[in-house]
Amino acid sequence: TSYQIDQALNNTFTSGLQTFTAATNSYSATGLAASTTYYYRVRAVNSAGASGNSAVAQATTQSGVTIPSIPTSVTATATSSSAISVAWASVVGATSYAVDQALNNTFTSGLQTFNTSSTTYGATGLTASTTYYYRVRAVNSAGASGNSTVVQATTSTSGGGGTSQWTT
Repeated sequence: TSYQIDQALNNTFTSGLQTFTAATNSYSATGLAASTTYYYRVRAVNSAGASGNSAVAQATTQSGVTIPSIPTSVTATATSSSAISVAWASVVGATSYAVDQALNNTFTSGLQTFNTSSTTYGATGLTASTTYYYRVRAVNSAGASGNSTVVQATTSTSGGGGTSQWTT
């Protein structure tokens, strides 16, 4: 008629033992600690009493770290004929950022990826009078976010000022 589920922090059920009752043959444990192994055993119950314990099963919860959100407020500004400054808003939970630089907005020509722990990236050694495209991803131990919106900037001619543009 019901089931008793024992949950514990060790396979001898002497640490952190909790017992739950379920009316069906499934149970979802919630509110658990991240990166923790839990052990389970089940007993069937009816008016005559409870069965013996099932075999022990175990599962480890995930780390609790989630992939960070996509960076926002991305800008690209040409600072000379050979340099562009890329900046974006800080992302909660990010431990680093991956910055893609390319010669077209589909990132199929001249793609290079740079990693930084800062919310800015200074591209140098660029070609004068050339448009470069940028997108940014936030990264942590769970993985990388999706790509930010694409921004672009054009380096100036030798010795002149550059232009900056935003593309969505």
